[in-house]
Amino acid sequence: MTTHTNTQADYSRRSAQDLIAELNAEKDKFFTAALAVGFESSTTFVFGNDVGQLEKLIQAMAAGGEPIGLIGIVKEPREASNGEHISFYSRPLSEYETEPWAREYLNALASTVAELLRLRELRAKEGWLQ
Repeated sequence: MTTHTNTQADYSRRSAQDLIAELNAEKDKFFTAALAVGFESSTTFVFGNDVGQLEKLIQAMAAGGEPIGLIGIVKEPREASNGEHISFYSRPLSEYETEPWAREYLNALASTVAELLRLRELRAKEGWLQ
């Protein structure tokens, strides 16, 4: 991940506790939800159901990770057949909501996850579940 200059408030002004609270406030809308923490050449995810979420995030941030945004996965019934679609939702943290690179980064993560899961069809959804 290339480090980008944030034109809004510095993310470090928000505590790890605040970021975990935001993840936990959103997680029940999804099959699974995670906070994406970017590094120079990798990404770590802190999932809504992780044991020790706060410690995991603090360790990632101490190692130079930058919390970028949330990713949520939803299972939806397939209309014409049995089975389900898996849809990916993503949104940058408020600190990065006007930064185009943050959306691109999160969309690329969704594509990578779909490839890892060997999904034939990626349904990336714009916006966030309310």
